[in-house]
Amino acid sequence: MTQYTKENSWFRIIENWLFPVSNHGNHSLLTTIPADLDDALLKELIFWEQGCPVCAMPSAVNQLCGDCLDQTSYLDRTQALLIFNEAAKQMVHGLKYHGELFWSRVFAELMIQRIDMTEIDALIAVPLHSNRLVERGFNQSYEVAKLLSKQLKMPLLQQGITRKVDTPHQTLLDKKQRQRNLKNCFAIDNEALSSMKQVVLIDDVMTTGTTLEQLAKTLKQTYPHLKVQAWVVARAV
Repeated sequence: MTQYTKENSWFRIIENWLFPVSNHGNHSLLTTIPADLDDALLKELIFWEQGCPVCAMPSAVNQLCGDCLDQTSYLDRTQALLIFNEAAKQMVHGLKYHGELFWSRVFAELMIQRIDMTEIDALIAVPLHSNRLVERGFNQSYEVAKLLSKQLKMPLLQQGITRKVDTPHQTLLDKKQRQRNLKNCFAIDNEALSSMKQVVLIDDVMTTGTTLEQLAKTLKQTYPHLKVQAWVVARAV
């Protein structure tokens, strides 16, 4: 697989600015290809097509999976752009850990083509704790949500939606450990939500879904009338 270092990423940004490309390569699932998305990398991406409507676990049919049949979910629907394979991981980690912010625009452009965005009142980026935000310098989910908000002309609500507990990194934890970590970690206080019917949580990668479930639960505890969707860049399988 082609490796994208921070240095050649910046070279590509300058190259694409000087020689913009609006539609290169071919892909049956896309109408246009973002200029920053190389053909070689594009060929390795696996786009999410169908699966469980609640947790987005891929399957041959759009039906509830066994896990979602067995337990109550606070998410009403989840949609994913990509399957989290090595190519998607390279892109997400480029954004998240190496500050390659151009990937947020690539993700937003592709999500607009691939995700059903009807009947949505507002977007909410999954918040980072202030300590993590200072450490990283930005919230990768917010960067994607900001561009979606601009393109869709849809409100992006971040005021009063906070992560009040600085939870440990979740990467090596199982679902039960993640649930313990995230219990009561979000706080919601945004009056704009009282007049809305359906909001969307934006996140980079959905692994167990625990973070999105906990935020959806907190939203519904405060505003019981709300429907809550999730749109994620990639779904781990």
